Amino acid sequence: MNWTLEQFDPTQREFIEDPYPYYRKLREEDPVHYYAPFGSWWLTRYKDVSMVLSDHTLFMKQPPTQLDEVPSPLQPDLQDLNEIPESMLFLDPPDHTRLRSLVTKAFTPRVVENLRPRIEEIVRSTIHSAKSISNGKFDLMTEIAFPVPAIVIAEMLGVPIEDRDTFKGWSARIIKGLDGTQPPGVLMDAAKADLELANYFSKLIEQRRRNKQNDLLSALITTEEEGRKLTVGEIISTCGLLLVAGHETTTNLIGNGIRALILHPDQLKLLREHQEFMPMAIEELLRFESPVQRTARFASKEMKIGDKTIGKGAGVITLLAAANRDPSVFANPENLDITRKENPHVGFGKGIHYCLGAPLARLEAPIVIRMVLEAFPDLKLGEGKAQWNSNTVIRGLKSLPVEFN
Repeated sequence: MNWTLEQFDPTQREFIEDPYPYYRKLREEDPVHYYAPFGSWWLTRYKDVSMVLSDHTLFMKQPPTQLDEVPSPLQPDLQDLNEIPESMLFLDPPDHTRLRSLVTKAFTPRVVENLRPRIEEIVRSTIHSAKSISNGKFDLMTEIAFPVPAIVIAEMLGVPIEDRDTFKGWSARIIKGLDGTQPPGVLMDAAKADLELANYFSKLIEQRRRNKQNDLLSALITTEEEGRKLTVGEIISTCGLLLVAGHETTTNLIGNGIRALILHPDQLKLLREHQEFMPMAIEELLRFESPVQRTARFASKEMKIGDKTIGKGAGVITLLAAANRDPSVFANPENLDITRKENPHVGFGKGIHYCLGAPLARLEAPIVIRMVLEAFPDLKLGEGKAQWNSNTVIRGLKSLPVEFN
């Protein structure tokens, strides 16, 4: 690679297409790298990333000097993002602990497992649709990877079927707001989508108060009514987070995973012949092509990481995808190996902010991949290049043309 560390730029098309050579160079030459445009330290070694994610007292979600803000009362139509409390994704204890304890029971492996029959039904329907509208060609992202997780999380939350396309649109726009490398117009549009989604849930909450149903939104409202310290604003911000945690990561795990398998025909053949390898394959795909590439923290005090001094309040970016290819932890890290047994990847993060939607992703992705491979025994990449989204935080495909006979 013909670039210097000073020229590192995650907005370049080459980085978006394939960030892993850049991660490798950073890890080998400057593993604690100061990236001036962000004013933050970017970490690429597994030991450093793991340490930061594991210690929420040293590395916080909010800058240590930030003053607590009291959210404004929510109105029927929100006018300002400041009226929406932060989701638990951006909170530290004790607020994070309180919110997560109220929501996490909806995503336990046991609760999620009960969704299996419905997920299989949805996948079966989307595969049938893909076959019926195509002439041996279709876009896997549009027809399967996008709709399946969107339908599942929408049903869990209680979003009416007629609103689900709009729901998916909000999700796609909001996720771009997590990436500070995006142009100002994109970030503004993400903020606008945040407001639109918040207003939508504000109205849906009022409907559910009058007519409770067997969905997660009704459960959150019941929790609030029982006085367990969950405000209306927190319900809204939690629903927004669940949209991302239960949808985007799974969509990209499916798309990234199927593409990686097709590009590694020996591994695809092995998986077709040994379905019992599927759990290991999912973990390996999470390591090899991580849907979440990085996450941020703030140093609560001055400290040393490696040979660099990190100041109090400094931003620290943990490059999960770089850590997942650290050769000091993973043998032959650049190789896809679905039989990899020792696989302590950080694809879902680590510590108290470990991905809330991980159990759902680990159920949905194997179902989708298994049923796709069964339905299309000769699946291959189609004409036209797969297109990556420009988002460098959430790595996923905009399109993945595939073909079958």
